[in-house]
Amino acid sequence: MRTAEIVNETLRQPLIALDGLREIAFGEWEGTIMDPAAYAEWRAGRVAPKGAETLTAFHARVLATVNEALDRPGPVLIVGHGGIYWGVERHGAFPTHLSLPNATPVLHTPPRDGAPWSRQNLGE
Repeated sequence: MRTAEIVNETLRQPLIALDGLREIAFGEWEGTIMDPAAYAEWRAGRVAPKGAETLTAFHARVLATVNEALDRPGPVLIVGHGGIYWGVERHGAFPTHLSLPNATPVLHTPPRDGAPWSRQNLGE
C-alpha cells in the first residue's frame, strides 16, 4: 500500500485497496529463509507448508482480484508484490519471470483484433 501511496503522490487518483492482492501466505515458512529445494517444490505445486496457500489457490485469488480491478473504469494501475504478478503471467501465458526488480512498471494492453494480451516492461 505504501508503494501505491508514493506513486499516487503524482497521479492523485482515488486508491482502492483490494484484499485479494495481498501477498501469498507461506504459513509456517512465513518470515523464514526458505530452502531453495523446498521452495522449488512449492512452486511446482508438489508441497505446501502447514497453513500456507497453495500456488494454485494463490493464482486463482490473484486472477479473480485482477479481474475485479479491471471491471472498474480504466486505465487501471495495480500495485502489488512480485508474487501477485505470477498469476498475471500465468493467465496471460507470458514467459515467466521468477522475480521482477522492485518498483518495475509493466504495461499490459488488452487483446485487439484477435491478438493476445501484450506486455511491455517499462523498467528495462
